[in-house]
Amino acid sequence: MSGPDQNSVAGGVSIETAESLCRANGLHQVIVLSFDGTTTTVTTFGLTDQDSATAAEAGNRIKRWLGWPEAMCRTESAKVERLHARIAELERALDQVLPGDGNTSVTMRDYMDLQAMYVELTNKHGGQ
Repeated sequence: MSGPDQNSVAGGVSIETAESLCRANGLHQVIVLSFDGTTTTVTTFGLTDQDSATAAEAGNRIKRWLGWPEAMCRTESAKVERLHARIAELERALDQVLPGDGNTSVTMRDYMDLQAMYVELTNKHGGQ
């Protein structure tokens, strides 16, 4: 079976509609499987970063069960993609301010703050 990416709305339920359904019913996650007569679509939404990641993984499992190509079964939520980008940004910043690199414009306090933010973001996404 074929289908667009989870974040796509072509022929399927939009992420905005999934979010509305989630919030209106007091849910943490929504996974919607839809079919327009031609294309099957999986749309996911989660309230928090963790809910979003869990819903996306559930959507990937549904796609595997339906026999979609494996490349289409590795979708991450936009929230998680933003976290990965932020973690990469913080890793680059840490590389520039590690003690002993001769950079005197950054204090040890700055380094500790960056490290704490990195650990917090990493822990929010289960260390991935």
